Amino acid sequence: MEQTLEYGNSFYQFSFFTMKVDVPGDLKVLKDIQEYYLGIYFHEYIHFIQDISTIYGLMNMSNTTYYIQSCASYISRIKDSKEFNAPITIETLKNARTNQADFGILNHEVKPIYMGNAINPKSKTVRDLRYEIHEIKLSNNAAIDVVKMEFFDQYDEKRVFQFGGAILTEGMAYLCEQQLFSGILPKSDEYPYSIVEKVVELIYPELAEDKVAIVTLCDISLMTYHPGLSFIRLLTYVKKQNLMTEFNDPIIFYEKCNAFLKGVHHDFDVIADYVRDEIKKNFNDPLFEDIHNWLDLLFDNVKYLRKQLPQFVTGMILDDNLLINKYFNEVFDLLGTPLVLNGDGEAIITYPKGFKPKESHSNVGLFMAINQALRIFYLDKPTPCKLKKNNLF
Repeated sequence: MEQTLEYGNSFYQFSFFTMKVDVPGDLKVLKDIQEYYLGIYFHEYIHFIQDISTIYGLMNMSNTTYYIQSCASYISRIKDSKEFNAPITIETLKNARTNQADFGILNHEVKPIYMGNAINPKSKTVRDLRYEIHEIKLSNNAAIDVVKMEFFDQYDEKRVFQFGGAILTEGMAYLCEQQLFSGILPKSDEYPYSIVEKVVELIYPELAEDKVAIVTLCDISLMTYHPGLSFIRLLTYVKKQNLMTEFNDPIIFYEKCNAFLKGVHHDFDVIADYVRDEIKKNFNDPLFEDIHNWLDLLFDNVKYLRKQLPQFVTGMILDDNLLINKYFNEVFDLLGTPLVLNGDGEAIITYPKGFKPKESHSNVGLFMAINQALRIFYLDKPTPCKLKKNNLF
């Protein structure tokens, strides 16, 4: 149900604006962070960008919000009982629904297909990677293509997995990190972190050493619902059309690639507005006005970046020094950060430039409370309170 992308003991929690950078010390002022720690921070920050500024990330938010609100509605209709049974499955919600044309149920069915296999268990090496595209049928009889991959690990055992958004997002973040911090941060396990590069080696080997180009193709693929399949299709298309000759004009390159994948910015704007409104429903009390205002500014700024500066992700890894990079500084000003936890259990947040909360504590940390509700609904065992653990209540 959750998508958590981890790097060592650091992680980003998709849909809940929370990242942990498992290092000691204050993470508020980036120029004061040791370069090694900054590399880890940047890796997790890329996941925040993937979460808030891509169609794949926004659809994860939509699905999660739909599930939580559906569970709350289901529980409210249980009569003569003060209890409910966990986990609340999609099948339970499906049987209890009153609207038979509920697309939220179907979206939940395809979510694990779009996400693909998780990033664990990891493998130090990946040998003889192969892939094939095959068709599967959904419960409504609709057909959908998936990318099945296999490789041999360090124990010479065959591993089979589905290539989707989880591995693509992790591979993209790793490429960004290695582009700027390769001499500082160590190499990571090839599964999942190097799968994206190895796919490029298979399909378009001439591009395999160009991390910036691969990151660009990952970013464009994430502007679709099915990023794993989109990445394979886009890579094949770019090679066939020799489109890399236009890579120096990022606006044209993005436009042509998006047109091929049929992911246009109008679609992104519509989805962004819809998801923002759905998230706000989790915070109906006037006490949460600051959260509403923060979400409005955050989503407006994301739409601006995607429309006016589509190459902003690629731009952040063009300079050797992240902190003087004009793209990174503009993104950081416009988006700020999610809730950031350090290794000492301290939590901070940097707001988008121009945002002034009315309250001294604007309760953005309560997004973790939404995650707690999610875990209560879908887990079949008790879960410790993260709000208490991180002193956020």
